[in-house]
Amino acid sequence: MSYTGQRSLAALAAILLVYSTYFVWAAAPGRNAHAVFSHMAGTVILLVIVLIALEIGVAIITARTGQKTDERDRAITARAARNGYFAVFSGLWVMPLLALAGASPILLANCLLGLMVFAEAVHFASCALYSRTGG
Repeated sequence: MSYTGQRSLAALAAILLVYSTYFVWAAAPGRNAHAVFSHMAGTVILLVIVLIALEIGVAIITARTGQKTDERDRAITARAARNGYFAVFSGLWVMPLLALAGASPILLANCLLGLMVFAEAVHFASCALYSRTGG
């Protein structure tokens, strides 16, 4: 698999692992806003650390094989970014409906974060799939 595919799979796994633990924690009732937002910031910091470590590992592995990115990888990344954009754009229509329904600020913040996580997961999954199938 190419560097782009390996990088995308690593990022997808990290995003799903880190944010699934956050959303399981945040789903419990009775959380106050300060605890949720501080936990949200800590989750983002943890994800950045995990992504940096995985990116270094993938770069070391692909440097040994001498793989370079080419025009195909750039096209795959662009198509995958488009898929992520479509996911976030379609999900943004839900946010005003939640706000009009009287959702709490904590729920709105978690839904917005979940939407961004979903869009990134679509982006990285598309990138890995296109890299694998040559799409």
